[in-house]
Amino acid sequence: MSTTPFWFGPEDRRLFGWLHEPVGPPRGGVVLCYPVGYEHLLAYSTFARLAERLASAGFLVLRFDYDGTGDSAGNDYEPARVRAWLESIRRAIELVHGMTGQNVSLVGMRLGGTLAAMVAGETSDVAGVVLWDPCVSGRSFIRESKMLHIVGVGVDDHPIDDGAVEVAGHVFTKETVAELAAADLASIEAPLAPRVLALVRSDRTFNSKVKAHLDATSDVTWDDAVGQGDLIDELALIERVPLQAIDRIVDWMQAAFPSDGSAPMARPELPNTAVMRHGDDVDVVDVVERPVRLGALGLFGIITEPLPGDGDTPIVICLNYGTAHHIGPSRLWVELAREWAAHGVRVLRLDLSGVGDSPVRSGQRSGLSNAPEAFDDMVQVLTDLNSADPHDAVVVGVCSGAYLSIDVAALHGVRGIYALNANLRFEPDDLLAGAGDANRALPPSRSFIRRVSASGLGDRLKDRLPPLLWHVLDRLHIHPAPTHALERIVDKGVDTFIGYGTDNLLTMLTQRSKYALRRLEERPNFHLEVVDGMDHLLMLRRHRQRMADALTAHIVPKYASAGPAAQRSPVSTSES
Repeated sequence: MSTTPFWFGPEDRRLFGWLHEPVGPPRGGVVLCYPVGYEHLLAYSTFARLAERLASAGFLVLRFDYDGTGDSAGNDYEPARVRAWLESIRRAIELVHGMTGQNVSLVGMRLGGTLAAMVAGETSDVAGVVLWDPCVSGRSFIRESKMLHIVGVGVDDHPIDDGAVEVAGHVFTKETVAELAAADLASIEAPLAPRVLALVRSDRTFNSKVKAHLDATSDVTWDDAVGQGDLIDELALIERVPLQAIDRIVDWMQAAFPSDGSAPMARPELPNTAVMRHGDDVDVVDVVERPVRLGALGLFGIITEPLPGDGDTPIVICLNYGTAHHIGPSRLWVELAREWAAHGVRVLRLDLSGVGDSPVRSGQRSGLSNAPEAFDDMVQVLTDLNSADPHDAVVVGVCSGAYLSIDVAALHGVRGIYALNANLRFEPDDLLAGAGDANRALPPSRSFIRRVSASGLGDRLKDRLPPLLWHVLDRLHIHPAPTHALERIVDKGVDTFIGYGTDNLLTMLTQRSKYALRRLEERPNFHLEVVDGMDHLLMLRRHRQRMADALTAHIVPKYASAGPAAQRSPVSTSES
């Protein structure tokens, strides 16, 4: 079995995908249709696992990002989003059908299931459809997404007032909302496919009209979408792969499409670079993207750079946060990579080991935030990118990625770090256990201090002790201030940009770092950017845009090449 990242579709509007090829002739082709919005992030690892399992069972499998999502061209704000997503599925079917010479099956989860059904109902090239907890309509998807947003983020005091809907870090424009209103399983009159597997949740009532239509027009197997609630009912980025549901899909596919082993595969050349058009109708710049494998382990990333290249510049590395793959919070790394490359900056968006599309180290747990192996990953990546000077790089991260950027700068050294909402009070398990280099990050608190904190007394004292006493405890290394690591890297000359929402800033710093923060702000290579009300994962567009603009204003002048691309004036990422 082999796995290949590549681009396909129109040259001026590339789609990014992963082709999972079986050993020997394929028994059929399968196109996997992701959920949309934040659910795409939650289900990403699940779809990768399903693709591997189906390829091992003999199927040729394509998982891909719709137009304007993931690593594909486009963005949320363009017109005709639903139409573009449907066309993306059609192009994926066309590609897989051309390679196998056989009819193709579709597997779609949530809104991806709705879209897959809409495409299947209009073509005879689909032999089977798996509806995995499908949204009965686009309206129900928006309604459920709003509920998830309110529970996970809260009610926005300044909602978008142009008819758009903002949910869980994604914006659906007024036009997209109208298109989604017309996406409805109940409106499909044609049979979807000869065979259908419907995995629906036992804790919800499925639409009776849709069920009756499917039963009357296809050979349908109904089963429980086991584990679906754990997968997508909350915003927590924890790897929860519903293995029982995956087993059910693979078993059904094998029974529905037995192999005779006689179908050869026509494999076309799969492009490994794509030119992306960035900007608006007035000011458009082309940048080029290519997938890379780095280090001995083969960590996955995508490099975005100016076209043509404008000379050697430090590369900016955008890191995972939590267990999310390399596209960043609300796809911010993709948008910023293309924006910065259009100004002459080279950017790598990277998957650390055990996350996204990177392999797992021997003995490592996959899908683990703040994995102790991440530091070794970074050392390998920096060396592989520039063996002559591994320190000639800039690291950008949110949450766990922000902590790692500080970690790397403290021990390994880099040109600059841009750390957003870093948990400066995090104490790595390996350091607490006495393993690893204690200079790598904040030194762990003394054991008796940890016991005081665990008892709850620390929370009662943190805002009552005077700042001067906290300063003394910090200087004596009895209870290091959260800014301790920042001081060390600023002293090394590292360009240090720290960004926080007001709530996160208060949580991290409070009284304990008053004097240290004052000293830091006097240093020319330190910058603190505070966005009022910004949540931890930058879920709201206006907060995300404010921080993106601040990052761009600092990174482009410092690290862009001197070529033509660098002469452009920075534009807002929402205009890309």
